[in-house]
Amino acid sequence: MNRNTLYKRIALIPVFVLLFLSLKTLTLAGCTGTPTACGSLPSGSCSSCGCSTTAGYCSNNGACRNNTTQTNCNYCSCAGCSWGGNSCPWVGSWNGEEWILEHEAFPFAAFEGVSTTSYDSLPNLKCINGEVKIKIYEGLPEKSFVNDFKLFKAEKVEGLVKPDLTGTPRILSQRVTPDNCASSDKQDCKLQISSYDGEFWEPEFDNSKTEDWIEVEFNNINSQSSKLYIVARKQAFLTTYYEYMAHMMGQKQFYLFSDISKWEIFNDRIQNWWDENLKMKVEVWDGSNWVNQGLISAGYHMPGSGADDFLISIAKKDPGSNTLKLRMRFLTGAFGIDYITLDSSLDSTMKIESITPKEITLNDKTSTNVFPLSMSYDDSLIMKYDCEPQDTFFFSIDGYYLPDNFLKEREKSLFCAWGELIDFFSKGKDNVVKIASEKGLYKHAKCMDSFTKEEIAKQQEECPLYYIIWAIFFITLIAILYLLYRKLAKKHFIPVLIITLSLLGASLGVISTYATMSCSGTLNCSNCSEANCNSCPVCTWNPPACSGTPSSCSSYSTQAACSTCGCTWQATGLLVDIVDATNNSVSSPNISMSNKSLSFSSQTSTGTLGTSSEKIFIQSDGTTNWQVSIAATDGPTGLWENSGSSKFFDFNDSTSNAEDGADSDSYGGQLSISPSSATLTAGSGCSNAGLSLGSNSSFIEGTVNSILLLSASSQSSGCNWSLTNVGISQSIPKEQAADSYGINLTLTIVAI
Repeated sequence: MNRNTLYKRIALIPVFVLLFLSLKTLTLAGCTGTPTACGSLPSGSCSSCGCSTTAGYCSNNGACRNNTTQTNCNYCSCAGCSWGGNSCPWVGSWNGEEWILEHEAFPFAAFEGVSTTSYDSLPNLKCINGEVKIKIYEGLPEKSFVNDFKLFKAEKVEGLVKPDLTGTPRILSQRVTPDNCASSDKQDCKLQISSYDGEFWEPEFDNSKTEDWIEVEFNNINSQSSKLYIVARKQAFLTTYYEYMAHMMGQKQFYLFSDISKWEIFNDRIQNWWDENLKMKVEVWDGSNWVNQGLISAGYHMPGSGADDFLISIAKKDPGSNTLKLRMRFLTGAFGIDYITLDSSLDSTMKIESITPKEITLNDKTSTNVFPLSMSYDDSLIMKYDCEPQDTFFFSIDGYYLPDNFLKEREKSLFCAWGELIDFFSKGKDNVVKIASEKGLYKHAKCMDSFTKEEIAKQQEECPLYYIIWAIFFITLIAILYLLYRKLAKKHFIPVLIITLSLLGASLGVISTYATMSCSGTLNCSNCSEANCNSCPVCTWNPPACSGTPSSCSSYSTQAACSTCGCTWQATGLLVDIVDATNNSVSSPNISMSNKSLSFSSQTSTGTLGTSSEKIFIQSDGTTNWQVSIAATDGPTGLWENSGSSKFFDFNDSTSNAEDGADSDSYGGQLSISPSSATLTAGSGCSNAGLSLGSNSSFIEGTVNSILLLSASSQSSGCNWSLTNVGISQSIPKEQAADSYGINLTLTIVAI
């Protein structure tokens, strides 16, 4: 080989490096997403909402993915295309009519090294014709690895059979709310946690501290093994932080980390760090110290408020006091708590049996021996079991999940990503708080516009080692150039110089490409401004709100269908609805009634219909005379009933002391509505002229089947009103079993 050929081949080395670096600077951005509404749609509404049905659950048709250009993606990201969400799968029960989501399986098992087993009851599971059906459904863009699922049955007992955090079945038959409550943010937490109403004690992220906590006290507790019942959810902060870490690593490296995390040399340290810094600790006071009783790993994807319920067995540690003091402690801004109660009753004897499925279908195909099972988005596993009508059920599910929606644009260089991951697991809560504050990771990031330019720059910055590597690379090129200069003729040196400078420019291009972004997630047109709405091809602007999910809202002729599909209902006729503070329809409105304990005399529970977050909204179309009334959805024969439909009392029996009267059932109790002192607020440009509030009244079967709330004799066309503070009271029969009861009510507006 002659010298000129050797020089040419040496010169080709930087060319290949340049080609490699040039390819690294190319990014194939796409707009992706998983509208969460599809996962909870009834099968009958699924196809009409632009979703497809799979064995009773729905999956999205890819609305966000239709925005293939960066401009459209950016507009639609502000309409709700976000980083998405993680932690699934769900466990659901068949109640004879529809699937009810009961449990978010392992929301904190975010890689294999922290794989976990969670436990829960199935209160909505119905034994129908000797058979029960359970579903495991993956409803998010991720990969879930279900190692095992076990179902247990017990003969029906008085109360709810629910396993605690360790899987031990306990019986909930009494629920007592705390006598005292104190919290790190000094809020009046007792009121917030004493009702299961979707109103959370939920402290905001505060970078001046590392932890938040809530302390509750229960008086006159003598039991040595009480049962603490908590309804909680994690805040979006934990998901935003986790997704940042996953995107930073990239799919290949994050999956590699998941494999490494199970190695014995690392596993204990990683698991201990995960438990100590990220999960909610439940602790009991023993008179001198706080003693750990369990760790709560709450998600936020359950229907309604996103919260799930947990049972913790509490061993009383302070024998010198009849006050039980408990503390829930966690990373600042990481969790919210809706409801806390204690049951100190003794558990009755239970006969527990583990049962095996008689039939298994995976994505509508018969299967056997499915566990361990890997599930991707929209996968559905249905298991059928034999049962008896008196059976009650609970289960265990073991596994972990990995994200499956990585954004290449957010990936960092190999050595910096691993360096940041190691730094994350080698430090404590204070470092998590510091990084979250600097990079904006404490936010609920619906799109990149949720972050400031400074926060985005901080998220995308590379570590010093990254620049040192490039400096070494450049110095090496200079050294090669110098050696070649000594050997090459001038006519060969100029091309080599151009290649060297090109390599330097390409290296800077690699650095800059890490600062580019793209959006993904859940399309929600109602978040758009008018300008963005009109620019987003799947949204349409209908003053004064942006509606549409994707392009089919106009086909819905009823308010129920419109709300189910995630659209905004804009009435052209008379309308009554329950709306939030911004006049958006509330999907599952409810009224919180005051809690009552078991009593040997009748008592009265009170509540309020129409609050600032759940207003009765009335809209007119120019009809002169109309009225709004309320009645039981099931008609005059309806009843208050518990979640298991095993306990009842009446709402329309006028007998004194809530005793049963001469109506068609054998239950006592009466519901009264007091609209006369309610608050009626007219919309902008409207007035209350011509409107009259109804009189206070009580339901009486066959006589008063509905109660008038509001009537109009004249009013302006196109006006609207909000009705709040309608008093409600319900008389409860003596010795009524303690439980959570509910009754469905329907609001009606008619022209008269």
